[in-house]
Amino acid sequence: MSLTIPADVQQRVIDLLETGRYSSEEEILRAALLALEEQNADLMAIEGGIADMENGRCRPFAEFLTIRHVAQHDLSPDDIKD
Repeated sequence: MSLTIPADVQQRVIDLLETGRYSSEEEILRAALLALEEQNADLMAIEGGIADMENGRCRPFAEFLTIRHVAQHDLSPDDIKD
């Protein structure tokens, strides 16, 4: 693969190499692609959550907290007072 990289991006790569955190341009590219993939996965999850909310597939946050509290403290739902 052959790429033409703009001067400002080349400088950012040089700056990153100079930090010593990355040992090569390839390592920087791999890290950047991994971060982009993670960002895209997060966006897809957020979009899925929004779609769930818009379609009524959600529960009130207080109900979630109650269920979580019950699970964390090994309680039965009857142990929770309103």
